[in-house]
Amino acid sequence: MDNVDEAIAKAQAVQREKLAQVEGEAVKATTTRVKLTVAERKARADEAEATKAKKKLAREKVRAQKTAERELAKKAKNEERAAKKLAKAAQKLADEANKPAAHMSKVEKAAAKLPQLDDTLQENLVELTENFTVPELSRLVAHLAHSNRVASTLASKDIEFDVGDRVRIVASESDPSLIGQEGVISEMRKIRVLLDVEGINHSVYLFASDCESLEEVEEEDTDEDSDDEVVSEDDVEGTEVDEEGFLQIEDGDEDECEDETGTDG
Repeated sequence: MDNVDEAIAKAQAVQREKLAQVEGEAVKATTTRVKLTVAERKARADEAEATKAKKKLAREKVRAQKTAERELAKKAKNEERAAKKLAKAAQKLADEANKPAAHMSKVEKAAAKLPQLDDTLQENLVELTENFTVPELSRLVAHLAHSNRVASTLASKDIEFDVGDRVRIVASESDPSLIGQEGVISEMRKIRVLLDVEGINHSVYLFASDCESLEEVEEEDTDEDSDDEVVSEDDVEGTEVDEEGFLQIEDGDEDECEDETGTDG
């Protein structure tokens, strides 16, 4: 038994020695450096340098391409922004050119409120505006306004209205757009009146002569209509129309008319 054990131990020892030898050779094979010549080292260094330079050139090329793309995009964006800004400025100039000035808009609104003039006054107005300067016309307007105020004051002294009378506005020194509108007298003063005009939320203050009574106008129209009635020969007794169309009094009635009027003899 001792011999057997010993043989086994020797066999295991041999096996371990062979295994260690194999492992040692493998380690040695992996750790052994190949010794290169100077030419080989130079060639390997040149190759590595060339590879490095090639990679660097590729990176720089990609970087330059990206930079160029960014510059193009930035340039296009700037050009687009400049074009929009230019178009906006041009549109603003066009709008300002087509839009009437604020002060002219006020003048046009004021002109729309002016009353209509007859042909004679319109011709005189055109002649004045064409032949006189603004300062001269301003002085003339001041004199006309004063003269009109004096005339309105004098004319208003003898005019009386009753509260509730309906009147038509024929003149207005403060608001010409009132001319032609109708209103109701709410208060009568010495030479002034207060009117309630439909569509205006405050009383209108005018000279009494700036108004005309609608009742008097209606009465005058009624009187004129009655005066214009045509009297025919059938409406008057004892009359007839001759061949020329003249109204003749019959003989029997003529004596009666002379007796009544005392024109006989």
